[in-house]
Amino acid sequence: MVFYKKWLSIFMILGDILYLVSCGSQSSFIRPMWVDSPHYLDTDEKLFFTGTSRRFSSEAEARNDARNNISPQVAKYYGNFIRAQAMDISTTDIDYYDEEVLSYASSVVSRETPVEYYTEVYRKKNNQEEYVVHVLSQIPRKKAEEDIHNFAKNVSERYSNILVKQNTFAATLRMYENILTELDQNPLRREAAYYDSPNGRVGLYEYLTLQINTLVDSITLESIPSVIIQKADTKDISGSLYSNMMEHIGTIDCRVSIYRINKATPDYTFQVNADKHFSIPLSTQGLEAGMYTVQVELLMRVPQIKKNLMGNFSLEVTPIPVTLEFAGDAIGEKERAILLQSIQKGLEQDRVPLDLPTFPTQAAGAGQKHYALLVTVNYIDYRNPYIIGCYVTIAFTRNNQIVGPQAISKELKEMNTDLLFRKEVADYIRNNRQFFQGIKRAIL
Repeated sequence: MVFYKKWLSIFMILGDILYLVSCGSQSSFIRPMWVDSPHYLDTDEKLFFTGTSRRFSSEAEARNDARNNISPQVAKYYGNFIRAQAMDISTTDIDYYDEEVLSYASSVVSRETPVEYYTEVYRKKNNQEEYVVHVLSQIPRKKAEEDIHNFAKNVSERYSNILVKQNTFAATLRMYENILTELDQNPLRREAAYYDSPNGRVGLYEYLTLQINTLVDSITLESIPSVIIQKADTKDISGSLYSNMMEHIGTIDCRVSIYRINKATPDYTFQVNADKHFSIPLSTQGLEAGMYTVQVELLMRVPQIKKNLMGNFSLEVTPIPVTLEFAGDAIGEKERAILLQSIQKGLEQDRVPLDLPTFPTQAAGAGQKHYALLVTVNYIDYRNPYIIGCYVTIAFTRNNQIVGPQAISKELKEMNTDLLFRKEVADYIRNNRQFFQGIKRAIL
């Protein structure tokens, strides 16, 4: 007896101690098997469930909490049964929650009287008692099967009533997408819902996925000729859509993606406002000169679609034509050629998309935007027959106005006339990276 009291005191110091259990009206230290595995009692007519309470200071509160815990257990059983019946779905134990299923479970549980209680009494450090109650309850198996059948039937009918014929492609697509999104948000309804098609009963989710894929496959982009856009320009591309399933398209959102040899640029969206017809504002922002493929896709709100590409067309981005113009003192053809070559190398090393002519010219550029590199050379007389010099200015202009601060100028001199242009002027132009980078920023 002394030994028992010694160990009891140690347990009391360490924490709560389970010192009394009762089953029904009789005390017992044997924990019933149904507390942990109620379904071993299942029969062809009855299903058994266990509800377990949290700890309470009164047994009455614990019993009430245990009874309230029965309904979620029944709802979970309904969910697992529905999942087991679904096509291509394993019977993995899940805990799907659905208000409608819980209401069915609560209704059937409320009509049944608990079969048995099992109470555990814990004594805390302060000598106060707390109760945990386990309650065994039963429901008719036939009623459970009816509840599950009615849940699936009601959900299926509600969604089937929404599936009505729409007047446009867009309205039909949104109808399918909205239902699929709802089903994705409630997996239990996704598993339970079915659709009675002319070919027989099928899962509603699978039916909608098939219908939406068929609908999307029916729409195509009517042919758009190859498009040519000059760098730094924007062009509106007109097009139209066609569906072999529905005459009217309606308002839909689309996406444009521009690709070039596995290199994608940021895509952007546009909307088909007028029926079938649309306009894509194509911009060369961020695009280098070259050939591209433009893909037009239907913008989807669900991930189940295998294909949403409606078509594509070719895009060519051309460099900006720019004239090389001269001002100031007259210079010879040799000097002009050196200036042209130096500027060309500067443009190439910084990948500036300007289409510089292969020969010096003073002709004005054609078109709405006139870009030019204006080179001004003024010779300087040093009153020294052995020194020759000049003042060189280069400016990047658009419509005869300097673009931003893009202009450079410097006084250069050399004892050798040939070296003045071939080395001093040429090196100064080629090595002025800031000037060419500024031009690139100005046009991109």
